[in-house]
Amino acid sequence: MAVSQSPVQVSSKSLSREQLDFYADFFQDYRKLTDSSDTINLAELTGILQPDEGDYAGCMRGFSKIIPQQVHRWPATFVHNHNLNLVDPTVVHRNIGLQSSFGIRIFPHSTSSTDEIPQVPQKPDSAFTLSEIIFDRKHHRAALNVSFEGVGFGGSSTQVYEYRKGHWHHSNRYCVTGIS
Repeated sequence: MAVSQSPVQVSSKSLSREQLDFYADFFQDYRKLTDSSDTINLAELTGILQPDEGDYAGCMRGFSKIIPQQVHRWPATFVHNHNLNLVDPTVVHRNIGLQSSFGIRIFPHSTSSTDEIPQVPQKPDSAFTLSEIIFDRKHHRAALNVSFEGVGFGGSSTQVYEYRKGHWHHSNRYCVTGIS
């Protein structure tokens, strides 16, 4: 399962209240593992989740096969309320490409007569991308792909959440996890 990398259409509509509530619960769950004051770099657009038949036979059993084909921009109030920093993933990818897996900056050979070392932006050099959400038929479970790209590492997993007691909670269901 992957998040689509091909050009996609950006929705002219805002994320729904249900989607925003889900993403809010996702970040609340994530921040339990980190310092809640840290700003999180987040790709400026959601991605498209692309499950395969194995996913539907496994952790996504009972989910709709209707896949959202548009992505959304994150609302400014949501970004502010959840201490997020929106980034262009292509900039993150370029910044990561200029660093080794040990975090040491690698510069292309300088062709200037003074042999100056070019300045590489310190940030953003990591970011999360969250896919659009796919719900099960009863809207009691939701799946999304969470990918992270950083200096020397990256990973992606499709995670399933369950709606209990008015909030979305991480379940133990994972479809595919990839780490590089």
